[in-house]
Amino acid sequence: MSRDWGRLSRRAFLGLLPVLLALLPGLSWAHRGPAEPETIRIGSWNIEWLGQPGRRENRLAQAPDDLARYLIHSGCDAVGLMEISWNTDTTEGPGNDTLVEALRLVKERTDQEWRHVLFPREGSADRDQLCGVAWNASRLRRQDGPWPIPIYRIEGQPEAWRRPPYAVQFSAGPDANSFVLIVVHLKSNRGGPEATAPIRDAETLSLVHALGAVKQRFRDEDIVVLGDFNCLKHTERALSRLSHAGFRHLNEEDQLTWIASRDFPAAPFDRIFVPEQRPAFADAKQTTLKTHHLGDEAAFRARLSDHYLVYTDIKVLRR
Repeated sequence: MSRDWGRLSRRAFLGLLPVLLALLPGLSWAHRGPAEPETIRIGSWNIEWLGQPGRRENRLAQAPDDLARYLIHSGCDAVGLMEISWNTDTTEGPGNDTLVEALRLVKERTDQEWRHVLFPREGSADRDQLCGVAWNASRLRRQDGPWPIPIYRIEGQPEAWRRPPYAVQFSAGPDANSFVLIVVHLKSNRGGPEATAPIRDAETLSLVHALGAVKQRFRDEDIVVLGDFNCLKHTERALSRLSHAGFRHLNEEDQLTWIASRDFPAAPFDRIFVPEQRPAFADAKQTTLKTHHLGDEAAFRARLSDHYLVYTDIKVLRR
């Protein structure tokens, strides 16, 4: 090899060196594969008459062990609750003793601290069929709430919001995005859909009007509305109200979430709405948790609830 050729080769190598160095991180990344994004799982569960077994079809009280096993299996970090009876007080406020024991078992088996709080009906002595929220305090911190949403009085609809909506704000830490859960339980179909659908429509209309107050209170655009909507079809106007208000309906396929009884077929009562065009919710999908340790649907209905738990995953965005 001539001296001139050697100089040329060295010059060519030195010229390519910055390009090769720039490619190395990409080559290394391709080898490792992309990192999985951190997520939070939020769910909704109507636990049929929890605390009042005499009102259940089979009059069988739910066992804390069954509740704990299903909650652990769900992988949820926060769960909106419906049909819970207030029969004890906790450090968080109104509570349910069966849930207290179930969440103690969850901690014992997972080493994760869980808490819960129920939402009372203001001005009412009724302690049954309350909504609430349970959350994994080892993963989430409660930033604010529960806050009773200021719903305007609905003229001509005395049955509206017998279970008033509350909002609670959570985050996965001081460097993470926050989100607000609004837990709802709309008017049941007792009396028939023709009579009850207008009540549900009035309920969601008044909720939409209150969303500005929610955003102002929590200074947060990431609002999730979830719960037992009691709507038989995704086309019901009560649901369209939320879609038109900027939410994405995660159960537009009408997944069946309520288990059929002797008198009524299965129904898609449980639904989750997430904000449109917000990065944390871009991949959100609703899942109905029909797998469980009890074996079949009849056993689940008898020992836990006539509703399955539904959930979705949202992204944690770190600053």
